[in-house]
Amino acid sequence: MNQIIDSLITADTAEKMKNNAYKNLSRYYQSIILDDKYQAFTDYMLTLVTKNVKTKRGIDVGCGTGIFTRKLKKSGFDVTGVDISKEMIAVADEETAVQNLRINYQIQDVKNLKTFEKVGFITAINDVFNYVEQKNLVKTFSAVSKCLERGGAFIFDISTEYKIEKINTEN
Repeated sequence: MNQIIDSLITADTAEKMKNNAYKNLSRYYQSIILDDKYQAFTDYMLTLVTKNVKTKRGIDVGCGTGIFTRKLKKSGFDVTGVDISKEMIAVADEETAVQNLRINYQIQDVKNLKTFEKVGFITAINDVFNYVEQKNLVKTFSAVSKCLERGGAFIFDISTEYKIEKINTEN
């Protein structure tokens, strides 16, 4: 029975299920994620960006509702937010308008990331690369690389099995 069910869940179906999850999650995402640990983490990531980038123009890939994107903007960076979920981008747009900021948000998949002009940095935080299938990793890193200026910085994180089992046990 499980083999039949497994064969019915194609990659396309799995992708639709994942996107539907974010459709429902988008309304609640900020209230779930905003805590002291997240603030400390984004402060740390902002420090990495500030220390490692040569130009202030960049992209925040997998921006979700734009929390880190807005933090970058408020710190003087010219940043574009990119996410695969139109629902997350809609919330990002609303929150950005409420804060009277101007940020360009785009719906894109990181594995096909494209820009009109190369940028000095790209961030992909909150486990963006944990969602990229192994078979798409080379394609994804290549797409990111093509968007970066020579000497540009790519700053990302991943959650390891250790982190999920030992550190994030309360989640």
